[in-house]
Amino acid sequence: MNIAVTGAEGFIGTHLVNLLKKKGLNIFCFDESKHSLFDPASLKEFVSNKDVIIHLAAVNRDKDTGIIAGSVCTTYNLILAMKRAKSEAKLIFASSIQAETESVYGLSKRLAEIMLKDLSEELKKPVTVLRMTNVFGEGCRPFYNSVVATFCHQVAHSEEISIIED
Repeated sequence: MNIAVTGAEGFIGTHLVNLLKKKGLNIFCFDESKHSLFDPASLKEFVSNKDVIIHLAAVNRDKDTGIIAGSVCTTYNLILAMKRAKSEAKLIFASSIQAETESVYGLSKRLAEIMLKDLSEELKKPVTVLRMTNVFGEGCRPFYNSVVATFCHQVAHSEEISIIED
């Protein structure tokens, strides 16, 4: 099975790629030196002849325009590349529970989900959307990408647990 992964160098991506490789699957990690998620034409090779495409790439810390581009534009371009290449791959998209909020990040994830729903209906094939929350594990950095890692760090260092309310 040929599986393409965007965001393969991120926290979730590195763990996923290692697991899939251990299972003996053929993994094609997105390579920014060969492809750009901002240029659908450059994605033809990346999406061609794949059984599954796992779209993990996103931006969660940037100016609003960077966050929107990192979810909405990249997802749109991936969809466009798949259509142009007549890709038959199953698509799995890493969304976030934040898609239920009014934050820029949440809205960008929700818009990407809407585009993927439209793609699914147009091509009459399912798209899997994973709305993850509080992802954690080995290699999680406290105060960066995991509230669980942050709480563990604070407890281990006898610090007050910080809770930020909306």
